[in-house]
Amino acid sequence: GVADQKDLLRLLLKDTSDQLAKVLQESKATEQLLQAVQASTRRRSGATITANSSLQRSLTAVTADGLDVRQDGELVRIELPADRLFEPGTATLQPGAEAQLDRVAEVILENYSRQVVGIEAHTDGPPPRGSTWRSAHQLTVAQALAVFEQIGERHRMLPQQLFVLGHGNNYPLVSSATVAGQERNRRVEIVIYPEPVGSR
Repeated sequence: GVADQKDLLRLLLKDTSDQLAKVLQESKATEQLLQAVQASTRRRSGATITANSSLQRSLTAVTADGLDVRQDGELVRIELPADRLFEPGTATLQPGAEAQLDRVAEVILENYSRQVVGIEAHTDGPPPRGSTWRSAHQLTVAQALAVFEQIGERHRMLPQQLFVLGHGNNYPLVSSATVAGQERNRRVEIVIYPEPVGSR
């Protein structure tokens, strides 16, 4: 009768409503996951992080003698020419590189002691022919690790404060068509993020 049809319709509506609620819930979870992945990707690729916590404070680049420190949105970057740090085409630190990295560590500890710090190495092209490195990424990862060991272990920075990235030749600052451009693109950037340690 009519009552049975109403009951059936009510059940169908409830079922549809439940299914819709489930889809919406799954969609929200998917969106949250996507946002987290995008935030992580932006962070690791050196793009600006949007501050989403009152714990984060605005960073300001400091002036440090002998170091190229610059503001990049909410980030602070300390740029170190790889040719002054490493033997050509290697991850072996040159004599004198330790003093430069000690200066970097001092600046971090004095001004950004609670911030997350990325050690991001870049190069200008494939490793030299006959090199022990199979790719530009392999070389830059090794260079980033060499810097990590120098400033992290010698200065006892918090292990959770630092991370390393080898970008290969994916992010040139300038064209590599000239020798000067190639030299500029071979670099290690110490990137100070607005996130405090432990907020990730």
